[in-house]
Amino acid sequence: MARTLRWLGCWLGVLLLLTACGGKSGSTTPKGFQEFRDTDERFSVLYADNWTFQPGPDAGVKLSDPSDPSYQLTVTVGPVPRSLGATAIDLNPDLLALMKQKPQKGLPIPSIDRGVLVEKVTPNSAAGKGGLQVGDVITGVDSQPALDSFAVQIAVGKHKAGETMAFTVHRGSTNQTLKILAPKLEVLSVKQFNRTALGQQIGISLAEGDTKKTVVEQRNASEKTDKKQRIYYTYELVIATEGRARHVMVSVVVDQGFLYTMIAGCSDDTWPAHAEKIKTMTGSFQLLPAA
Repeated sequence: MARTLRWLGCWLGVLLLLTACGGKSGSTTPKGFQEFRDTDERFSVLYADNWTFQPGPDAGVKLSDPSDPSYQLTVTVGPVPRSLGATAIDLNPDLLALMKQKPQKGLPIPSIDRGVLVEKVTPNSAAGKGGLQVGDVITGVDSQPALDSFAVQIAVGKHKAGETMAFTVHRGSTNQTLKILAPKLEVLSVKQFNRTALGQQIGISLAEGDTKKTVVEQRNASEKTDKKQRIYYTYELVIATEGRARHVMVSVVVDQGFLYTMIAGCSDDTWPAHAEKIKTMTGSFQLLPAA
């Protein structure tokens, strides 16, 4: 009897292990799909039963059909695409040493060696109106350190358009605080879809064609708001280049200074066969917690 119980216990342990390692599937999961949840519990999305997954670009994931690599879904995570109207470069000791050896006309040599060095400011931009100047070194935003461009982008992305941001800059030999208004998003508008921004980025990454020869057609743009008031913008795109075409659906959403982009699609030839599944996967994409 004891041996039988041990045998059953071993098999139960194996079954529990297999269940834990596989994709999540339950009563609420549509037939033919499994749920993928990001290991950091940032987002979830449905994917086809037979698909494989691997770490994707930009801290995301890539899921694909092993028999048809063009039939795939990717989720990427990155800073919110906003422009302050300033060109800057990450400052470090090596760059500072080079600047001292070869000074650039019109660009003051900083007195510190860490931060984000402003090289150009566009007049009437958020940065220009806020008083940012060429030669300033950004070291913080909203009383938090921001010593590289990525940190600045994340800090800016946490604000709604028009909100006041406090930039700490090193100018000359002193620190100053500048009040700069957060700019509008560059691409997340259904009514103002910019082909040269999101559309062309998708064209390059999926079609791998010359952007001058890439044609992007947008269809069925829509948006929805979840229980946490996060807005999901969804587009259907057909991307054609040099005789090839891809048909994809894109869903983008902003949260806590990060832009989440989900792209699911296949070749245009196989779209009729896969369209319903791709629409189901796109509709399932959500940030966590969902409520």
